[in-house]
Amino acid sequence: MTSTTLTFPAMRPGPDTAIAPAADVVTREHNGRLIAVSLDTGRCWEMNRTGTAMWQALSAGRTVDQVTRDVALEYGVDHQVVQKDALILVEGLLEAGLAVLRS
Repeated sequence: MTSTTLTFPAMRPGPDTAIAPAADVVTREHNGRLIAVSLDTGRCWEMNRTGTAMWQALSAGRTVDQVTRDVALEYGVDHQVVQKDALILVEGLLEAGLAVLRS
């Protein structure tokens, strides 16, 4: 008898995605840059000023769409461009185990 393992693709974040820092993550800000470190795995990310602002807003419970609209207005950048970059950031943070999806 053979067994089959089914795998499902990971859920990709979208505009309505909201994240929170993982329970084992600590952050420190220095000169407008943020460093997020997982105490369990040792994985870390360094974010620039824009990434830091996004992390802080997302950590406060805002969705990707809410955050990217604010950033687009503040910097005079196309919302779709900002959203694409934010979704890449969020996906990376989730994959690295530095963030979890809010329920």
